[in-house]
Amino acid sequence: MRPLSDAYPSAAHAARALQMLGSHLSGTGTGTMEQKPLAPNDAILALDALAPDLPVSDAHLGARALQELCHGLAAKSGWWIDLETGEDVRTWPPKFFLLWVQAKLGLITSEVSEAVEGHRKGLQDDHLPHRSGIEVELADAIIRAMDLAGGLGLDVAGAIIEKLAVNQQRADHKIENRNAAGGKAV
Repeated sequence: MRPLSDAYPSAAHAARALQMLGSHLSGTGTGTMEQKPLAPNDAILALDALAPDLPVSDAHLGARALQELCHGLAAKSGWWIDLETGEDVRTWPPKFFLLWVQAKLGLITSEVSEAVEGHRKGLQDDHLPHRSGIEVELADAIIRAMDLAGGLGLDVAGAIIEKLAVNQQRADHKIENRNAAGGKAV
C-alpha cells in the first residue's frame, strides 16, 4: 500500500499506536480488553502499522457507509415500522423492543444457517443464480446485521477495526498457539 513514512507523521507515531494496542490487552493470554478501550483511530493506526499493505482506513469508511446504506434502505422499505400502527418500533416499550431486536438477531442467525446449507449442498442462489448460495446468504446476514446496527445507532465499523486490532495481538490467535494442543484450529 503506502510506505510507513507516508501513513504516519513519524514511524515513532506508528510504534506508539502498536504499543498502545499492546497496553490495552490484559496479561491473561486470551486477549481480553482492560477497562480502557482502544479508540478506533488508535486501532486504525495499529492495524496500518501491522499491515501497511492492507486498506484499513478504507475498510473502516466502507463499513460505515455499508451500515448506513443497509439501514437506510431497510428504513425506507418500512422494516422499522410496526405494520399495524405505523409507528417506529424504536418507540415501543423497552420489553417489546428488546424482543423485536432478539427476533432480528435470530434472522441474522437464520441467514448464516442458510449459508451453511447452501455450502453443504453446493447450491446456487435462487434469486441470483449466477452466485453461490453461501455467497448470497452471507451477504444477507451482513445486510441484516448492518441494518440492525444502524437502527440501534451502533458503531459496528469502529468495533470491527478495534476487534481486528486486538485479535492481531491475542496469544490464542498466533499460529504457534493455534498449532498447540487445545489451540483454535479453525
